[in-house]
Amino acid sequence: MTSPSPTPRSRRAVPAGVLGLVAATALVLSGCFPTPTAETEKDQGGSGTTSSGAPVAPEGIFAEEAMAEYVSQELQWDDCQDLDNHGTKLECATLKAPLDYEDPAKGNIEVVMARTMPAGNSAPSRHLLTNPGGPGSSGVDFLSWAADNVFSHEMNEEFRLTSFDPRGVQRSTPVRCLTDEQIDEQRAEPQSDPQDLDWDQALREAEEEVESCREKSGPIVDHMDTVSAAHDMELMRLVLGQEKLDYLGFSYGTALGSRYAELFPTHVGAMVLDGGMDPSLSGRELSAQQMEGFVSATRDWASYCINEADDCPFTGSVDDALKDIQQRLESLDESPVTSGGRTVNGVTWLDGFIVPLYDKDMWPTLVDAYRQDAVDGSPAMMLQLADLNYDRNPDGTYASNLVQAFAAVNCADYGGPAFKDELVGDYRALTEASPLFGRYFISTSLFCTAWPHQAENAPSAVKAAGSPDIVVVGTTGDPATPYRWSQALAEQLENGTLVTYEGFGHTAYGKSNCVDAAIEGFLIDGTVPADGKTCQS
Repeated sequence: MTSPSPTPRSRRAVPAGVLGLVAATALVLSGCFPTPTAETEKDQGGSGTTSSGAPVAPEGIFAEEAMAEYVSQELQWDDCQDLDNHGTKLECATLKAPLDYEDPAKGNIEVVMARTMPAGNSAPSRHLLTNPGGPGSSGVDFLSWAADNVFSHEMNEEFRLTSFDPRGVQRSTPVRCLTDEQIDEQRAEPQSDPQDLDWDQALREAEEEVESCREKSGPIVDHMDTVSAAHDMELMRLVLGQEKLDYLGFSYGTALGSRYAELFPTHVGAMVLDGGMDPSLSGRELSAQQMEGFVSATRDWASYCINEADDCPFTGSVDDALKDIQQRLESLDESPVTSGGRTVNGVTWLDGFIVPLYDKDMWPTLVDAYRQDAVDGSPAMMLQLADLNYDRNPDGTYASNLVQAFAAVNCADYGGPAFKDELVGDYRALTEASPLFGRYFISTSLFCTAWPHQAENAPSAVKAAGSPDIVVVGTTGDPATPYRWSQALAEQLENGTLVTYEGFGHTAYGKSNCVDAAIEGFLIDGTVPADGKTCQS
């Protein structure tokens, strides 16, 4: 896959399974990238000093006595034990972080970090922290592939490329709610119309599932919000001994980066946010606008299929193609089919259909998958794409806790509907806006209604007053993070600079020499691109 990052993952409408309410319809990083194991020398990471040896002074809550043990810790870097070796030299360490930054005495969690090893004897002094998105995607798995396949030689020479599994994700005190078999069962369950929902019964089921999360995961379920993860990034900066935080975030990683900049503006170094999210939008607004992005991307793909692809299954116009897709979804909702002994309903089919929309290079794959389903009567390729979406292995195991972590972060950040009328209202508005996608993009969920902490940090615009220049990159044909989100984010930031990539797909780094030069020139040399700079595909 050429796209370096996943989406903020769209929500979908109400199936019988509760966690399925927030299951994703998006490409996940760990589902399509190989994962290397680093063979590295043991090293102790420095703590509390810059590359020149000057101390990094903690401020605010990080200067409090209760935080002293966290700020002064030394990271023990060693081989990454659970990565297959594909040539990239990585080393891993475990950061101890407070469970609750408002009360560090409550206990701690583990945040697993990874960084590249230099090819020569000397290591770059600058760390570039990066996050691939999600929420719920593993930064460790991302870096194991992306260090050599996304980042240039110049970036590897300048930086110790560094990433992490955010709190609750994969290796970092992970949140667990369901077994692999239970996830499969929920994915196979039919979709329910929220207008016919037994609200009281659904809430009871949601509460039972949340209790299962608590039993399997512990108190991390109370502290999965983006603000807490941004505080973890500040702790990383201090423990790595970096005077400023250099950062490259993709998709949801832009929400994490912009929130960090709002909290710690004077600690921002060189920051690039690729595939921007608008932090001022509610969950309902995000879903509605993201749905528009996928409708547009579907039209672009259908036009490509009709006018350029070999053996396109469509014979009419783009509008006819969209009607054909909608009819297929409706037929699967009414009469699911099986593939390899597994149920393929409308939700599962759409989970697969959406994946190739993230990258124009995958459009031919979607043509093949659609033709096999529509002409040959085999949904096997769509099911494989849907499994990629969920990070499901061929043997039925799930490679990560991505779906569960995605749900937990979104519940913490956006909450759920307070009443059935709220959910039904969302359903009606979205299905009227798009009969094709509307029922799959419900912006809230019953699962989040039962989540223990309801959106303590309400969505709000970020200004990052006092920060240096922050570069925001937006792609005009991005289905998952619509271009207007990047425009809004750059406008909100006191010192935001917008770079526009005129092309298709999710995020821009690695797809255009012009974009790459702008990003890398800024990160490496501090050269700020001209505001409004436009790059072609």
